[in-house]
Amino acid sequence: MAVENAKKFMEQALKDEALRARMMEKEPDEVAAMAKELGFDLTLEELTEAMKAFRQTDPQELTDEEMEQTAGGKPHVGEGIIDFFSWVACGFNHHYVYTGKTKQSIDLVFHVTFYEQKCTDCGHYNWTRTAP
Repeated sequence: MAVENAKKFMEQALKDEALRARMMEKEPDEVAAMAKELGFDLTLEELTEAMKAFRQTDPQELTDEEMEQTAGGKPHVGEGIIDFFSWVACGFNHHYVYTGKTKQSIDLVFHVTFYEQKCTDCGHYNWTRTAP
């Protein structure tokens, strides 16, 4: 039941910009305490477990407005909070492995190769210039 409370708290955080801003200033144990103050009975471990489950599910479908923002280069409103919870879920240290995928990009005038990494614990993806 408490994991359900953690999921509900994460859903509220995705919808509430002010709550997300407050969370980003806090340590993970303080986030769990803040959730309790808001009426969500949960622990940091339950929040971590809920985040791992959340990262394993397919992303939600974007609204037309969100699609327009994405096409304009703006990040999805929940991107930062999802990254924060992923970081908490991994005990503040992702365990990345290279996936073998690469992409080319131009940095000023130079072509740069980026390598994709995936966290073995939570599924978080990251692109890095560091070759495997």
